[in-house]
Amino acid sequence: MKRFSGLLLCVGLVGCGVGSLEVESDQVGALDAELGATLTPGKVTLSNGVEMAYAVQGNPHGKPVILIHGYPDSHHTWDLNYQTLSRNYRVYGIDLRGLGSSSKNHASYTQADLSEDVVLFMNALGIQKATLVGHSMGSLVAHRVAAFWPNRVERLVLVSSATTTFDHWAAHWIRQVLTCEPFPLPPEEGGCAQTMTDEEWADFVWYFQWSTFYQPVPDAYLNTMVEQSLGSPRSVWLAIIEGMLEEDHVAKLADITAPTLILHGDQDVLFSVEDAQALKAAIPNATLKIYADTGHGLHAERPTQFRQDLHAFLP
Repeated sequence: MKRFSGLLLCVGLVGCGVGSLEVESDQVGALDAELGATLTPGKVTLSNGVEMAYAVQGNPHGKPVILIHGYPDSHHTWDLNYQTLSRNYRVYGIDLRGLGSSSKNHASYTQADLSEDVVLFMNALGIQKATLVGHSMGSLVAHRVAAFWPNRVERLVLVSSATTTFDHWAAHWIRQVLTCEPFPLPPEEGGCAQTMTDEEWADFVWYFQWSTFYQPVPDAYLNTMVEQSLGSPRSVWLAIIEGMLEEDHVAKLADITAPTLILHGDQDVLFSVEDAQALKAAIPNATLKIYADTGHGLHAERPTQFRQDLHAFLP
């Protein structure tokens, strides 16, 4: 089963086994490379008190590229990509507040908070202008930064994206699982986070991550994503998803001045091709490229094609 809707049927994970999957050799090679040789971990306290963790690689004098992960991931979502990114750039993979190794003791997790954190991160590291690359939730954070602080964004890359998650069905469903509130359907047996044991919650998180991919990804990569997601309390999961449901900044997308590349899989189960087309129409100077037979984790499912398209677009 490769459809996100399968979660509604198998949220309790009873009898939802997964068969063995073949993985492209370039994915395995990228993951097996020694990331520690090129990635340097760091942590910085932003002016608003958020402790933001990040990893950095590349030329200290190269043009900055900031990679922004999706929900509820971390900078490790780009683990299949770091090794193939040009060393001519200064590449930062950040952990948004509440996720990864960043601080998790905050009262607010709105899109406004997350996007401001990105700008404050740039301020803290002396980055005046950068290319932003965002995946899923991170893409909404990225295009919010580009809309509200257009002078800080040189180019914009939106992966598996949409104009908004305001009142989005998938965000509502995740909130339902986390709160046990009946929207749009009553929670299924075993499908309520408040009553799940730690083991059941770990199973749910694994299935949630796995279900977003249409093409197989390496087991080690998937396991890392699950481990990172489990590192955030369920309360943070809920606060972030509620923040995603609250805000609609679609009207501001017309203010984006940065050249924009939108990459989208035709089998994305969270955001449709129509969502991507609406995003292209909303952003001036935007280009849309659709990947065939590709799901929501485009950068992990098609790392070689993603690298080629990204490098062709970077300044």
